[in-house]
Amino acid sequence: MLEYLMTNKPESFVSYIPKLISLLPKQNNPSAMRHYAKIIALFTDRKAIEIYKGKALEIDFEPVIDVLFTWLVDTEVLVATKVHCMQTLANLAPRYDWIKDELLETIDHLVDIESIAFFARARQIRKQLKKVQQKA
Repeated sequence: MLEYLMTNKPESFVSYIPKLISLLPKQNNPSAMRHYAKIIALFTDRKAIEIYKGKALEIDFEPVIDVLFTWLVDTEVLVATKVHCMQTLANLAPRYDWIKDELLETIDHLVDIESIAFFARARQIRKQLKKVQQKA
């Protein structure tokens, strides 16, 4: 339901984003974790609609980044959640320049451990981070 509201009713959903972000660290249900991570990935995407881009500028993502890296390396977290975590971190790399190197190191560590689905997204993320590096 949250994903539907996020994508189809942005004017109604945008005011709930700070609450969603504040609840992120408390998530431990694998299904909910996937949805939260996906929503934040969509929200931070460079192609997000303007209402979300404006809201993203108001948010301190440091606590979110910590949670996402924790989930990314947790062996109990589902691969779909990890993929969304990786995407969100890559989306935030232009804003927090230290993320790029940390994320690349983490991906290198996880590539041999995780599934093919993870590996496929990891390749895309590396390309995205390379573009960020070229712009810098």
